[in-house]
Amino acid sequence: MRFSKTTVMALDALAYIGHDGQERPVPLRRIARSLTASPTYLSKVLQQLASAGHIIAVMGPRGGYKMARNPRKISVLEVVENFEKPATVGGKPISSGSLQKARSGTDILGKALLAVRSELSSLTIADLSG
Repeated sequence: MRFSKTTVMALDALAYIGHDGQERPVPLRRIARSLTASPTYLSKVLQQLASAGHIIAVMGPRGGYKMARNPRKISVLEVVENFEKPATVGGKPISSGSLQKARSGTDILGKALLAVRSELSSLTIADLSG
């Protein structure tokens, strides 16, 4: 499984903003410098994160971005699903009920994707923040 550059940047940005539960807004340029990212590109990613309710944009001279929710309450899967297409196997969405007994390659891939989804749902942004 491979994530897009945008998804990885979103996760890195959330980890940076959520590090140590920062209460003050983190300026865009500081986040961009830390992630070695283009401020323009990062701004678009942060807008998507704000639209999803993960961060809040604070305007003004001391503005920037801060967490809208506790980083321990945001799963990595939740963020990934904001940026990636839903996982499918053989063109069909995966579901735990349809994959109880793996009988084909498609079933085995489906089980593997379910395991990945389960792992991503158990990790939080706080886990990434170190």
